[in-house]
Amino acid sequence: RVRPNNNPIVEPQLRLLRNPGSYSFPSNHSMNSFSVATVAVMYYPSLAFVLYPIAALVAMFRMYAGVHYFTDILAGATLGILLGGLLYKYLFSRYGLFKK
Repeated sequence: RVRPNNNPIVEPQLRLLRNPGSYSFPSNHSMNSFSVATVAVMYYPSLAFVLYPIAALVAMFRMYAGVHYFTDILAGATLGILLGGLLYKYLFSRYGLFKK
């Protein structure tokens, strides 16, 4: 779907630093930050209280900036957690990476 900044109803209410023109669903920033946080938390579980709030702030800023809807960042976060978990499991089982 189109981004909020390209929606004629919402666009006048936004103050954007830049105007992205691509589609918004899902949020790649949210997906990337949550996937990195998930891989790191699976290796260092004690960092969950630090990394997931940082990833959530990245995701929420995308909505605050007016370039994503809430469902865009929710889908990006969900995909990021799933992909991060799959990546960790794949690298651990296939290559033996992330062994303590």
